Amino acid sequence: MQSASDLNAPRRKATSLANAVHQLFGLVAHAADPGNVNLSDQPELAADIAALYRQAEHHTRSPRTARPENAGGSSNR
Repeated sequence: MQSASDLNAPRRKATSLANAVHQLFGLVAHAADPGNVNLSDQPELAADIAALYRQAEHHTRSPRTARPENAGGSSNR
């Protein structure tokens, strides 16, 4: 398994961006749960967050395009 320091600059940037997006949507998921954040005084914001969460959830469950063989690295999940 490669560490981040072993990756070339564009790959490090892509990895960093992917991590930031993952963290952002973790925060959106947290905010979308009424048990975590009380937005009863901000119904429009609550609706917007719920819509954003549903949209993100839909995109993460969509079929993904297979990675080209020459994309580098392997997934050990």
